[in-house]
Amino acid sequence: MISNQDLKKKALDGLANNWGKGVGSGILLYVIIIFIALVLHVFILLLTYPTEEDLALLITMGIVYIICYTFFMPLFVGTSWMYLHLVRQEHAPFSLMFTTFRFFPKLFTTGLLKMVLVALWSLLLIIPGILRYYSYSQTIYILKDEPDLSAMEAINESKRRMEGKRGKLFLMQSSFIGWYLLGSFTTISHLWSYPYYKTTRAGFYESYIKRENLIEAEVQSR
Repeated sequence: MISNQDLKKKALDGLANNWGKGVGSGILLYVIIIFIALVLHVFILLLTYPTEEDLALLITMGIVYIICYTFFMPLFVGTSWMYLHLVRQEHAPFSLMFTTFRFFPKLFTTGLLKMVLVALWSLLLIIPGILRYYSYSQTIYILKDEPDLSAMEAINESKRRMEGKRGKLFLMQSSFIGWYLLGSFTTISHLWSYPYYKTTRAGFYESYIKRENLIEAEVQSR
């Protein structure tokens, strides 16, 4: 039985000689987000000034959301893949954050499908939506290791492999509540808590999802 302490130790082992990369990638991601947010803020002002029509503002916000999703989503996936390399103690250059733009069509489709499916399940009740969020949570890691899968295949594979493990992921995330609270008072703590959490999250995939899949494949090959 793998405990949260085991996952965190695995994460710290991966970060042991790579805190610079772990913290640096988080800072780089933050700087890029702030820069793009500022540019888009100016973009909104230019398009909506001097009109105050609700429709114009709504259309502009929709365009801004699409632009944000287009730029931010590959970066978030790229940092997740980078932390997966760290937890595997593999070479993890900063350029890995940007390699995901090569797979943009599939990643865009995957992210969109996940949002739509979670939203549709949430229309029933909030709990089914939350359960689906956890069911689909390993999709981007699966695509990293199995890039030949289609977007829907990766989502369904995440759902299959997360059966019986959603509670484990929830408990792992809950164990970082103290870090979240600390970050609300001292923003600088996010510089360490973000890579710590993301590497632990990657360790969850490595220890539960990837490892179990390798065991299944080995059993089937016998």
